[in-house]
Amino acid sequence: MRELPVGFMNDDHRDFAELLERVERQVAEEDSEVIDKALDLLIRHTREHFDREDEAMRAMNHFPPYEVHRGEHERVLKGLNIMLSAWKESHDRDQLKAGLANLWAWFDIHLETMDAVTAQFIARN
Repeated sequence: MRELPVGFMNDDHRDFAELLERVERQVAEEDSEVIDKALDLLIRHTREHFDREDEAMRAMNHFPPYEVHRGEHERVLKGLNIMLSAWKESHDRDQLKAGLANLWAWFDIHLETMDAVTAQFIARN
C-alpha cells in the first residue's frame, strides 16, 4: 500500500485494509452474525476515516477538490450501507464477495488519486 506524507491517513488506510481483509476471510469461514459485526465495524471505521479526511480538508482553506473528494466519500458510504442492507436481507455470500472486490478496486484508485493529492496538499500546508 502506498505511504502518504500524512500519518493519520496512512493509519486509517492500513486499518481499512485490515478490516476489509477480515470481512473477506469471514465471508468464507464464518456464520452470518460474525460477518454482520465485521461489516458494521468496517462501515463505522470508514465513516470515521472519511470524517478525519474531510475535517483535514476543511481545515485547509481553499482546498480546490474538497467538494469532489467529500462527495466521493459520501457516495462510497452510501454504497457500503446498501451492500450491508443487501447482505442482511439475502445473506448472499457471492454478492457480498463481489461488493468487497469492488470496494478493493475503488480503494486502490482512490488512494492513488484523491488521497494522494489531498495528502500532498495537507503536507505542504
